[in-house]
Amino acid sequence: MTIEEDLEYGFTKCNSQVLPRFCQFETGTSCNVKPNCFMCPHSKMGRSGSAKWSTLIKVIEEIVPYTDSCSPFLMQEPLLEPRLIPLLNDIRYTSPSTTISLYTNMALMTEEMAEAILETRAVGGISVSFYGPTEELYNKWQPSLDWEQTKENIRRFKRMRDATGRKRPRIDLHYLCVKELMYWWPEFYTEWQPHVDRVCITPFDTFHGNIPDMGFHEFFNLFQDKPTEKSKNLIKYLDDPEKRAPCKRLWNTMSILFNGDIVPCCIDYKGEMPMGNINKENAKLIWHNDKFNDLRRLHLERRFDEIPLCKDCTVWQYTGDYKWQKKWTE
Repeated sequence: MTIEEDLEYGFTKCNSQVLPRFCQFETGTSCNVKPNCFMCPHSKMGRSGSAKWSTLIKVIEEIVPYTDSCSPFLMQEPLLEPRLIPLLNDIRYTSPSTTISLYTNMALMTEEMAEAILETRAVGGISVSFYGPTEELYNKWQPSLDWEQTKENIRRFKRMRDATGRKRPRIDLHYLCVKELMYWWPEFYTEWQPHVDRVCITPFDTFHGNIPDMGFHEFFNLFQDKPTEKSKNLIKYLDDPEKRAPCKRLWNTMSILFNGDIVPCCIDYKGEMPMGNINKENAKLIWHNDKFNDLRRLHLERRFDEIPLCKDCTVWQYTGDYKWQKKWTE
């Protein structure tokens, strides 16, 4: 196949000929963790602000109706957003078939906030970042938050949801795969399994080399004796540049910053590679413009070292799509 045929193959494979099936967008950049979580580059962003309502409406009207799922979250804590409830209602009204996901540390999930979110019936899933097997470790990884209060917030939310008789939002508790946390994994899983729908391990991200790797490979080292099929497939790609495939996110995800800039992916937390701005252009045109397609071609030609944003990125190692990896490398 030619590069142009490969380019079109990506759109066809991801069903993104018009727009991608997933989008994530910032409503702002505020976070309640100070200075920031131990594994987060929030303090290094060099940008801050809140999206204009007109920008959010453009995202909701131009992009969301084409998606299967969306997340009003990027480099922020969504529960700090004062417009969250009307925003959720607008998304549900505009595109009822789109699943909304929230990513939150749950420290601000008061009873009143939980009730308001549940009343919208708009949220399909809540992914909780909670790295607190002990209070000491919680204070290290998510400083300035209240360990006991956050635990109660998580448990209370599930109790309130269950009282409605519904299964949504699904509650996933994310646990970071770094060595010192994985040591506590068995106890953590046993403690939390009754209080959420799923307790799952999430890979450590270096944000394209801006944060030292603190444990992704440790995850596989710890579980080598009993690997899953998914980990067996992924292990073969680790530390092997020849196995690196074009990043699927360039074909299946749109990331929008609060100022309207559309960036290649969420790893561009500084907004260094804007592909266009939704306040100035239609999202469909940006998705297929020369700048975006030239970046995709560089990936297809495996010229990753020529792209500062992608050169040291490790996302490709844990995206988990074995068939996509195999297509380009075998």
